[in-house]
Amino acid sequence: MPVPMEEMEPFVQPSDIHVHSWVRLLASGLKNEIAYVKHVEGDSVYLLVVPWNLPYISSGENSAAHRELFDVDLACQHGLEVILTPSPEGCTIAHCLQSQYHCGLLHRRFQRHNIEPVSLPTPEQIAWFVMSDVDPTLVARTLTRFSAQKWQVGDCGKIQAGEFVNEVAYVTMDVQGESVIVRLDNPTPELPTSLEISIHDFKCKFHSGDSVDIIAGPHHGFEGMVLSVDVIEDMALLCGNSGQQASQDGRPYDLPSITQIEEHFIEPGDVVCIISRPYRGLAGRVQYFSRSLRQIWVMRHIKKAFDDEDAKGDKGKSKAQVPEVPGKDSNSNGADNEEVIIVSLDDIQVTARPTLQFSKEKGWDVSKGDLIQVIRGPAVDVEGVVRSVDLITTTLTLESEDGPWHNIPMNFCAKLRDYSLCDAERHIGCEVWIISGPNKGYIAIHSSAMTFKNTAVASRFGILLDGTPLGPSRLAAFNHMRQRCFITQSQCHSTTLPPLPSEYPSVDPGPSNPWVTTPNDVNLQRRSEQERQTIDYGCVSWLFDNNFCNFSKWHVCLRVGLAYNCRTLGKRVVRTTILDRFFSEKHGVAPPGHVSVTVTSSTVSTIIEHHTILARDLSPANPTSTGQFCLILKGMLQGKIHHINKCQTKKSLKGVVLEDGTQLLLHDVCLVVAA
Repeated sequence: MPVPMEEMEPFVQPSDIHVHSWVRLLASGLKNEIAYVKHVEGDSVYLLVVPWNLPYISSGENSAAHRELFDVDLACQHGLEVILTPSPEGCTIAHCLQSQYHCGLLHRRFQRHNIEPVSLPTPEQIAWFVMSDVDPTLVARTLTRFSAQKWQVGDCGKIQAGEFVNEVAYVTMDVQGESVIVRLDNPTPELPTSLEISIHDFKCKFHSGDSVDIIAGPHHGFEGMVLSVDVIEDMALLCGNSGQQASQDGRPYDLPSITQIEEHFIEPGDVVCIISRPYRGLAGRVQYFSRSLRQIWVMRHIKKAFDDEDAKGDKGKSKAQVPEVPGKDSNSNGADNEEVIIVSLDDIQVTARPTLQFSKEKGWDVSKGDLIQVIRGPAVDVEGVVRSVDLITTTLTLESEDGPWHNIPMNFCAKLRDYSLCDAERHIGCEVWIISGPNKGYIAIHSSAMTFKNTAVASRFGILLDGTPLGPSRLAAFNHMRQRCFITQSQCHSTTLPPLPSEYPSVDPGPSNPWVTTPNDVNLQRRSEQERQTIDYGCVSWLFDNNFCNFSKWHVCLRVGLAYNCRTLGKRVVRTTILDRFFSEKHGVAPPGHVSVTVTSSTVSTIIEHHTILARDLSPANPTSTGQFCLILKGMLQGKIHHINKCQTKKSLKGVVLEDGTQLLLHDVCLVVAA
């Protein structure tokens, strides 16, 4: 049965195209590309697209896959006439060879049936629009909508507009469309407990240790952990995950002979020579590279690597002379001799630098104690001493001034100096400890000359004389040994001369007479005990009772409250130190009412942090799985440690079952870990 045309009209009518919105191209040459709607006239739609046929690039290099923004300076350097006119929005329009470029984007007309509206493009699809600074409001709202898809319940942020501007709030419900329900941090009778606001009026806050993904900008695609946050500049310092360091091939290769550079050959710190475009003949070090855009950020120096005449026609040949590029801190003339430029991966040559290589005669010529410098990769310019060598994964662990660096590929490093006995000479005249053998525990500063192996003597920092740091268990035993070896100085007693006859005290036992014993002097010790009882121990008062259990053999797991240190460890699980839960090597003896604990800096790091936390900011950590050990806090078994046979955390009645069948509630036990 034929369908009337008036009923078919809603199906064949094209979708409405709105000005200042995103659309997808359906044309064969630019299919699936994202464009920006400038204005609409009938069936014609005028769009801003990323140029693919720039007039100053040869036709052989022009293609739809090779796209970049229009550069007025490059066009003028190639002798092209460029006319600049202002736009109604206040931007500059460049006219070149009958084409218009708005903010570097090509202005072109398309038929309505060749495009379709897009509600939410990905940040990667609009990367060039972010760099061109076209319609910042639309770009910011698009990035916010995309980022809001990853918001989770409990995420902290700040309200940016409205009645409750600058109030700290937490996400309490998943994002629904353009709005989100948040809970205020400090509700009062005047402020509601929760409210619904626009996602564009809420900005998430990041804390140290958070894992984040960068979704836009020159560092798009970077995944890492937040190290620090600058609230004033609204910027964060990130550290890359170890997975981003494992993309390097381990076999030797000759990079200068490769004409088409592959992305996995590029690492930060590599020396590159630019062989085309306006920066031809210049050398620099890679600061950052983008796989999606096939571009690299190069720290350029004024000195040229080779002459332009020598480089003509030699795009794929290696040069005999390797350019010498200064290191990060080697520029004596300041920052005036350096600048960062952005070039394509197709316009560079990578110059191989001498690194550790495998040989049949020596293998990997590196050992513990060697001084190593990282010359490529995320840890570029780090200098440190080799602490461990893994020949299976061909990685190193370095000990630098900033701390340990783990899983660094060997062929990313260069050796500065082999280990020698001269490295141990810096301990001459310093305090060292004998940690093994019949003389264990002696501090070698006052005795006669004795001879020991380097592995039997450690410095006060817990490092053997051969450069190897003590492991966690040996370091704990070493710290405990040092505590027991401290000798307090004896007080020198002097005889008090009797007073003169004229100065004999009155027999009247007044309250201010220092020569008369009063009840206040007898109750002095009782008053100090009462002051000690006024300390707020919170819900872990049993932790301060030495007779409660053997705390020296077990790490007590505790959960940190949000009040400690601005929530930096909020809801994190920490462990008490061994052998003394009130002493750490870093902070010394803990103040009254405090507990010395350790915690890893993040979920993806092995760096141990030491903290001294008030007892009222701690609470017992609950067991989470079968096979763990728990400390019983209440009942007949109080103070006993038992193995958990079954742990129920998902049922309404949450608790644990011991090996003998005893059932206990979760709030009556605390998770412990054997030392």
